[in-house]
Amino acid sequence: MCRSHLRLCAAAGRDDGYLLRGSRLDQFDGWLEAPIVSLTAGEQGFLSASCAARNHRHADEEARRQREPDTARQLVETERRRAEEQTANSRKLRRRAGLLAVALALAGMLAVTAVRFARSSGQNAALAATRAVEANANAALAVDNANLALTRQAEAVT
Repeated sequence: MCRSHLRLCAAAGRDDGYLLRGSRLDQFDGWLEAPIVSLTAGEQGFLSASCAARNHRHADEEARRQREPDTARQLVETERRRAEEQTANSRKLRRRAGLLAVALALAGMLAVTAVRFARSSGQNAALAATRAVEANANAALAVDNANLALTRQAEAVT
């Protein structure tokens, strides 16, 4: 079995994907220490490379486990900062929403006031037009009265 793997590994240019792993490696691992069968130099190298790859994987896994608490702390700190930023942004948005509501209410009041002024202005224009007509009528009446006074004065002189 080991020889067939060795041939596959050699054919693949010693690709690490062909190295023994897991229980199969555990089964042949003891052969390097106390060989049950005699191994060729290539087979010994194949088993040694498989063991070295396993040791490297274990070391990587251990290093990852050692980094996990630091990574977790960094993640917690990052999430805490993000939560604080979101809280601050939420407050800002609420404050802005309040200001917009006040501005909207003020704009509404100004619109109502503008409508009232427009109505009042229309009423004032109508009243001014009526008074202008009255003033013209009074002016015409004054002219008629002046003419009548002149006519009566002329009659009285004659």
